[in-house]
Amino acid sequence: MSRKTLRDYIAVEKRGEKKAPREERVESSRSREAGVEYNTKLLEELLWKVNKLYDSVNELRRKIDSIESKLEGLEKSIEKQRRRYTQERGESRSSIIKSIMEKMNSRGYIIASRDIPPSVRENVLDSLRKMGAKEINLGDDLIIVHPIVYNSLFKNLSRVSIQDPIEASELMGEAKQLFQELVRMGILFFDFKKRKWVLA
Repeated sequence: MSRKTLRDYIAVEKRGEKKAPREERVESSRSREAGVEYNTKLLEELLWKVNKLYDSVNELRRKIDSIESKLEGLEKSIEKQRRRYTQERGESRSSIIKSIMEKMNSRGYIIASRDIPPSVRENVLDSLRKMGAKEINLGDDLIIVHPIVYNSLFKNLSRVSIQDPIEASELMGEAKQLFQELVRMGILFFDFKKRKWVLA
């Protein structure tokens, strides 16, 4: 469909005139011209408003495109930060686990509430159990003991009959630190009737 101009509308309006006597034609022609002029002004206003609306729509389209572009950039930035956070968290988690393992190897035991952050507790406990670590359940807490230290503790507890905790700890071998910790916590004490150290 071809685009019609204002002149096309005026030309159609003029073609529709009927031939009348001269006076009538002059009067009719004047009123028609006034009508055509009025319609022309209305059409010009309408076209101006349509053009203004078209410009507004184009401006909105440009703004929407700009917003969409910014949103895409923001989504990419968020995704990049999420990946970096996940990677750092994984690295942080592995460094925490490594630090816990170092404590376990140097001391021979760890205390769950004190040495293992809640965010990695289950993972660490599962790993330690798979490695053969032993557990001493304290009710609301847990001591995880290296299997060699655990065996040393119970082997030496059955043989030591000295009631002084400092002297007794010297006879505990690799379990010396664990023995001292258990005595300090009140979990390990000397039973005078049995003449040996026992766990509560």
